[in-house]
Amino acid sequence: MLKISARTAYSSIIALALIASNVQAKDIPIVRKITFLLPLKEFSTIEFPFEIKSHDFTPFVSLSSSNKDVSSDNIPTAQTEPQDYALPNLDDKKNPMQATKPSGASAPNLPPLNGRKKPIEWQKGGNFFKFYPRKVGETQLIVFGYEKYPIVINLKVVENNEDVQDSLYKFIDYEAKKDVAQKFESTNHEKIVVAITKALYNGEPPKGYEVISKQEEFTSGGLHFRSIKEFQGKNYSGVEYLMTNLTQYAINTDAEIFKGQKGIYGITFIHDIIEPGKGTRLFIVKQRGADD
Repeated sequence: MLKISARTAYSSIIALALIASNVQAKDIPIVRKITFLLPLKEFSTIEFPFEIKSHDFTPFVSLSSSNKDVSSDNIPTAQTEPQDYALPNLDDKKNPMQATKPSGASAPNLPPLNGRKKPIEWQKGGNFFKFYPRKVGETQLIVFGYEKYPIVINLKVVENNEDVQDSLYKFIDYEAKKDVAQKFESTNHEKIVVAITKALYNGEPPKGYEVISKQEEFTSGGLHFRSIKEFQGKNYSGVEYLMTNLTQYAINTDAEIFKGQKGIYGITFIHDIIEPGKGTRLFIVKQRGADD
């Protein structure tokens, strides 16, 4: 078993603070068709792992909460948007959202459209869409650029924002990531273990690795373990724990506490001794799928 020293000149507390400060998007696997709920009068963003070549919208359909059909379980009646609302523009060249910003000026993200309000204001970047819905309803967006197939996204604007899971979505091509992870794992075994341990310490996953938030806790031999995160590759996995001493005496950290567990390649403690009531970071590199 490989024992790795992970001490460096800077504080692990600062490193953890930097990790916690990053804004995380909700990762979504690429699929042919998916539905996203957008909160009314709030910004939402959808990001793609490829350059958007072209796109298309269907006409926006307004769901008026004031017109309810009692005979159909109070489902809001669908009505097409009246003419005082401009539908999403399908021609990028004519889309005021895509106008070139004046030199030295900072144009707003979603500028007014000559007094005409859209049911959904939208802005397209190289690999993302930003939305600001003004009306409850739905439309369908088709995005071209993914090499395997176009992606169809049903956009449903809801008034109850509690129903919305997130406002920042990021599509992930997990198949492509597996290929990158496999390339990373094709080098020397011990170098891979060291690299994954350093990645856990710095909070930066190796290329192609999936980041999984862990919320597991257990106690063993006077030590309390709380899992923080896991980096998953194709064949390897790295897990970070916060290990706390619950006893009245100091404990020497020793990899022998994991003796007998299969699939573990490397164990690293930040501190050699844990005082009573104190904790340390623990990194375990293992075979993916092996029990902790």
